[in-house]
Amino acid sequence: YSISQYPILIIVLYDAFKYDYFNTKTVPHLTRLRSLETYADYLINVFPIKTFPNHHSIATGLYPETHGVVGNSYFDTSSKTVVNICPEMFHYNENILPIWRRNEDMGNGRYTGVMMWPGGYFPYQGKNVTYFKSYDPDFDWYQISIDMILEITPTKNNGSVAKTVDVLKSGNGKYSVSSILVIT
Repeated sequence: YSISQYPILIIVLYDAFKYDYFNTKTVPHLTRLRSLETYADYLINVFPIKTFPNHHSIATGLYPETHGVVGNSYFDTSSKTVVNICPEMFHYNENILPIWRRNEDMGNGRYTGVMMWPGGYFPYQGKNVTYFKSYDPDFDWYQISIDMILEITPTKNNGSVAKTVDVLKSGNGKYSVSSILVIT
């Protein structure tokens, strides 16, 4: 891997990560990272408290009423169907760009990788992110590693990586954080 001449930002978002998870003994590696000041102390969910609106708020720095992602799905009145994910969901306002697009727009060899982030694999203003891994519902969430994150930007200068880890899809999301099945 090459070392970027630009500061590197890696965003790892744990979906459904309960506020007191760090008070348990189930996440020792994350607790260690937190002790190294890699943690946002006052991150507060936006309303509605759904995955897509919150992810897009982190990616854009805006509230849902501004960026337009207000749910994980919506009802299309024209086709009379529920739409789960589509480019239009993330393009309420074409002038609103997520951090990965802003990074690449800075030019000078900046590249970005997005791994399983809602809306991360759609083009914004006609441009896709350089590296991406689409959401895979069959992905084994226990296989997450820093190498996987680095693999999506193997040879170029990287400015930011956005990654989401779905705790609900991992074993810990199936039970309460206090459950004996999680603690042991």
